[in-house]
Amino acid sequence: MDWRSLIFGMVLGSCVTSALIWMLLPRGQASDPRALVRQIGLSVVLTAILGGLARTAIEYGSSGVLTMAGVLFGTGWLIGGLLASWFLAGPVRKS
Repeated sequence: MDWRSLIFGMVLGSCVTSALIWMLLPRGQASDPRALVRQIGLSVVLTAILGGLARTAIEYGSSGVLTMAGVLFGTGWLIGGLLASWFLAGPVRKS
């Protein structure tokens, strides 16, 4: 098991999700917090899938062998992104 890909995916996923939440937070106008949480969740899932597929394509293009590195990277991205959204969007959910 490639722990580096999993950890790197978690770190990168949490950083990208943090930037995404910062960008999507409402600026003065009232918005539906449930819609914001759904939008963030969908973005996390889509970017995790795309990140995993990109990592798999890069790995396959460079070595010609399919490994679990892309899957673990995407899984780490998903875990990191969901954890970051849980902590950062918590105040938005409660309002």
